[in-house]
Amino acid sequence: MIKPYFEQDNLIIYNGDCLEILPQLAQSSFDSCITDPPYGLNIDTWDVGLNLEQLGCFMNEVTRILSSDGFLSFFGMMPSMLDWNKMAFQTMRYKEHITWVKRT
Repeated sequence: MIKPYFEQDNLIIYNGDCLEILPQLAQSSFDSCITDPPYGLNIDTWDVGLNLEQLGCFMNEVTRILSSDGFLSFFGMMPSMLDWNKMAFQTMRYKEHITWVKRT
């Protein structure tokens, strides 16, 4: 089992590859999953987006580990958000979209 990056009271944070961590977590054991995935813009070595197969595996695992009233929050930007939204709609109920307009 993977060791949490941070743990205090009811808060647990895991840091690593989601495709390696999620399968190790118990079913229906989380109230929320908050993620900031790579945007797939290839601006750095870590910024390689998930392909559709990997994204499908991610969404299936998140659906598995979330409690019946749990929720997924993810940060992103176009065009990768289109794939994330499409996959999320296949296994979850859409509730809200929040847009942060970053001004420089």
